[in-house]
Amino acid sequence: MTVGALALAIGAVGPTAASAAHRTQTHAGASSPSSASSPSGEAMPTGNPTGWKQTFADEFTGPLGEEWSEYWGQPGSDPGGWWDPSHVSVSGGELRLATYVDPLTCIASWGCESIDGYVSGGVQLKEPQTYGKYEVRLRADNGQGVPIVALLWPSDGEWPPEVDFVEDTGASPRATNVATLHYGTLGTASFGQASDSLSVNMSEWHTLGVEWTSGKLAYTIDGRVWATMTGANVPHQPMNLALQSQTWDCGGEWETCPGAATPKEVSYDVDWVAIYTPA
Repeated sequence: MTVGALALAIGAVGPTAASAAHRTQTHAGASSPSSASSPSGEAMPTGNPTGWKQTFADEFTGPLGEEWSEYWGQPGSDPGGWWDPSHVSVSGGELRLATYVDPLTCIASWGCESIDGYVSGGVQLKEPQTYGKYEVRLRADNGQGVPIVALLWPSDGEWPPEVDFVEDTGASPRATNVATLHYGTLGTASFGQASDSLSVNMSEWHTLGVEWTSGKLAYTIDGRVWATMTGANVPHQPMNLALQSQTWDCGGEWETCPGAATPKEVSYDVDWVAIYTPA
């Protein structure tokens, strides 16, 4: 099972819901910032590319906006992982999802849990949409057993479908990105997944994304399409963008787990996010 699929059982706790259009209004129509001021060296796009209309953009120049909710809790079927809002931060124009050993996690409304294990960060946009172009400018530290993911998750919480356009196994160094579509109905013959992989250094900055239209997913890196998936299994329902890192229990078939070579802290960094709907 892939990393994103285990988001099914999380407890997502975040600020009060707000329209995603609010954050877009702070950027749309503004002059494009200099790439020199961008942590990744590439400015967040503004305006509407051919065939698309920008609906949301965030370059993380202030506190995490109310458009996002933060994860808290243990992923379903994953005793090796935990999420906590304290592992999500914004500074220097970057969103950072930090993974490290944390002895205790607390949230005011739920109390505290003794973890004494690896804890990670995750966020999800509250505003869903059906079809769109998603771009995330990101990188991550090399860290054995700490996979990173960017995905589209069904807004009603009924899994599948799921679209992972950024995902790795937690191998170190990070040399592969995997795109996976989960589809069908769990527990039936229709349930399945389709994946493609790309050799790329994920510890360096790249813009990874997906163009999701009726019956088609086009996975992109740095402005070019590197893989496509087509057919009736492509989702046609509202989905939310989510970004997360996560650790796994040892003994899995697909993913790796932390070990002696894992750094004390592993950071998953996001410079900006831009989202569009078909024009």
